[in-house]
Amino acid sequence: GNGGGGFGRMFGRKNPHLPGKDGSPGLPTTGAPQQEPPGGGCPVKAGGNKSQAYNVYSQPIDPTNQMPAVANQLPSPGQTEKLSTERVQSTIPKGGTGGTWTYPSPQMFYNSLARKSKLGDTTEEDIAPVVALHNNMNEKTWAK
Repeated sequence: GNGGGGFGRMFGRKNPHLPGKDGSPGLPTTGAPQQEPPGGGCPVKAGGNKSQAYNVYSQPIDPTNQMPAVANQLPSPGQTEKLSTERVQSTIPKGGTGGTWTYPSPQMFYNSLARKSKLGDTTEEDIAPVVALHNNMNEKTWAK
């Protein structure tokens, strides 16, 4: 065969830049040499990429916890009841900082579920107990 699918099947040859079996010329190549980036060498700067990282929602990410740098404490679209924006300090050490993690507020937790389309039949009044359970489970698991 001619190599299966794609270009080869449509045009009867595997590599469009190579001459065909019938003697037809392949696609032209530029023949131009590749230019090196200014200063020569690899275009990736040494030391890694230190630029700001963003999540799929175009929000800046905090590199210490891979969460949005600015917590969303605003009500979600369609939310009908106000939720607490108070956050609780954990006892779980935050590696390399000497501090501990801070749990999400009920509003942040709700926003996270809404953003991920995971609310289902969850109502605003369900959130405070779920957050308390989430925090308690983390504390007890960490204590083991």
